[in-house]
Amino acid sequence: MDRILLLLVVFLLVYLLAADVEVDFTLTPNRVKESMTFSMECKYPEKIHNMMEYVLFQKDELTEKNYIARHAEGSEDDYDVSIKGRATIGHGGRELTIVNASVEDVGLYGCRISYVQEIQNQNQFYQNASQKVLLDVEVDIESLSIENCSHGCSRNFTVEEQLKLTCTAKRSRPAATINWFKHKRNEYIDIGGDSISNVTAVDNYLFTTISHLIFNVTELDNGFRIICQANNTVTGETRNSSEVYLNILFPPPEWSSVPILSRYNQVADTMYDGDIENLTCSVAGGNPLSQLTWSGCPNGSQTALSSSTEAVVQLQFVASASHHGSVCTCTAFQKYASPQERSSNVTLLIAHPPNLDIWASPPLPWLATGDNATINATLNCTATGGYPPATLSWMCKENSTQNGTEGPSLMSVVPIVGVDDDKLVCVCEARNSYTAVKGRVFKAIQLDVEYHPQLKLTALPGNMVNEHDSVRLMCSGYGNPSNITYRLGHGEWSMIGSNQTILNLNRTDTGNYSCTGASKSSRYGQLITVQYLPITVNYLDVQIAILETNLMEGDNVTLECQAEGVPSLYDFKDWTFQSYFMSDTQLLNGTRGRTLHLENINYMESGTYTCVVNNSALVRQGSKLLPILHSPKLHPYRQASQQVAAPVNGNVTLSLYIVANPEPKHDDFVWTKVKPGNASRNVSELASSDGLVSNLTIGNVKESDYGEYCCEVANGIGEKLKAHHCVQQAYMRFLDVPQQSRPKFNGFPLSVVASPKCSW
Repeated sequence: MDRILLLLVVFLLVYLLAADVEVDFTLTPNRVKESMTFSMECKYPEKIHNMMEYVLFQKDELTEKNYIARHAEGSEDDYDVSIKGRATIGHGGRELTIVNASVEDVGLYGCRISYVQEIQNQNQFYQNASQKVLLDVEVDIESLSIENCSHGCSRNFTVEEQLKLTCTAKRSRPAATINWFKHKRNEYIDIGGDSISNVTAVDNYLFTTISHLIFNVTELDNGFRIICQANNTVTGETRNSSEVYLNILFPPPEWSSVPILSRYNQVADTMYDGDIENLTCSVAGGNPLSQLTWSGCPNGSQTALSSSTEAVVQLQFVASASHHGSVCTCTAFQKYASPQERSSNVTLLIAHPPNLDIWASPPLPWLATGDNATINATLNCTATGGYPPATLSWMCKENSTQNGTEGPSLMSVVPIVGVDDDKLVCVCEARNSYTAVKGRVFKAIQLDVEYHPQLKLTALPGNMVNEHDSVRLMCSGYGNPSNITYRLGHGEWSMIGSNQTILNLNRTDTGNYSCTGASKSSRYGQLITVQYLPITVNYLDVQIAILETNLMEGDNVTLECQAEGVPSLYDFKDWTFQSYFMSDTQLLNGTRGRTLHLENINYMESGTYTCVVNNSALVRQGSKLLPILHSPKLHPYRQASQQVAAPVNGNVTLSLYIVANPEPKHDDFVWTKVKPGNASRNVSELASSDGLVSNLTIGNVKESDYGEYCCEVANGIGEKLKAHHCVQQAYMRFLDVPQQSRPKFNGFPLSVVASPKCSW
């Protein structure tokens, strides 16, 4: 009984002790992502730490023997093969850390402790277990794909054809949810309402989700891209699949009115020859876009300008007159349209100029001068081709007339062909809408008009020259033909050439000089022109006529200036007078005119009278000596001394200067020596007389030679002239010169003592 009671007490103590030990278990974190690290801690009272036998970390089956990790004091930690190499025990055996978590780690975890307590000298073993804690490992979606489109694809459908797509999100934990979207230009539209999703579990706690999308497509779906999107609602992971491009095949909506041609309207638009033109063919809508081809068009370059919604092909070419009237067609082909081909065309109207042709009638050259000169010559112009039809006009000369219609032909008439028409350029111009925009279209013809040489005869320095001067004749000309030969002529004189200098002209050379120019035309023969130039030789002769004769002092006299010359209009200037007795010329003011009248003339008015005449070309003068008969008179401006001194044995000359008309002869001069008592001695044999001068020379003077001398001269008119001279004796005295240095005669100052003295 006591033994039983003792056992009951022991059991009660053990129970009370075990009930006092609580084991707590924590898992950090209790939800992890694959490949992360997690740890678990087994917590028990500190008071039994020294009693611990071992600590077990357990999974799923929390039995006394099962563990995944075991820690016992004094022993090596032991790990289950599932975590070995990934797990470590720490914190005195209380904590287990596992790295690189995987789905195999999913499960219920807990810990169990075993400790020993001595009671009545006996060891009692006890075990306590913690609560269970669930560990879940989250795994991202392994793969997401649309069946048969793992890397993106395009699917073709016709309108109302059923679309079926399957999307699979593989091996995730927890199971993924799948949504369907379609998008165009990143605007996403949820189309999950047409989907059916299934979840299928697979091994190792991983799930696979499968979703089916089914609907009938319309042309509005064309161009959309469909994706499926998988979401892990626990981890927050979102993954998009590759895209399925929907290519909905349908015809253009306005197939009955396509293709459309633009950029040229044959009614409103105009193409111009030489321009770069563009024709555009387009079809909007449809999938695929229509195939466009050009035919019957000018060769050029084709450029595709299509967009995603419209097929466009541009044809570029250089418009040419050869394209005018051609029909250019654009054909559209679309496989899903009915019919599959449609065409549109346009007729090309190319504005272009006509071809011009011009000719002369009669054929060139024409003749502008002479008796057979061309009259009513015509120029003809025709236009071939061109669009629109051109109108023609001539532009030649003001006095020409135009005949014909403003259509394909036009004629210009030149009634009188002139020299100035040679080398004239006549233009036929065509006008239509092309020329209005692109500029003039014309064709020109240069007239070839032959004519007689056109001459110009000139003289240098002019055609009025002075007598005894020279003149140079120059003949120049032009003509058609231009090869001209020249001949100069005057009276019986002629020479070949165009230049000639005539020297020392005289008044008989006045007259018409000619230049003859000749050229030879292959059609009209020899063409000859004569050009005349009058040349006047200017001259002027002037002389003076004295209207009275045998003039004596006291008479009246008239001098007349007589002129003859070319030109014959004379201008008489003032008269001049050069005295017979002196060289100076005196202008007789107030004497301008043809005549000079002198009254009561005297010998002092004897001399040369001159008149000056101008006839606008020359200035000439005429001179005339006016002789006045008068008795001898002492020269008014020239006279020798009447008193002279001479030493004995010296020489002395007495001179007499007179004026007289007529001049006295030698014998008309009579020299006498007047003696005392008025007696006289003829000494004329000692005189030499010449005209109006008489010199009496006395050599080796003697005492008897001193005294008064008289010279009488007469010319048969009026009274004689008496002139007295006196010869006085003189001797020399040297002044201020030493005796030994005195010469005997001339060269030194002298003193004169005159003796005798003359009586007059």
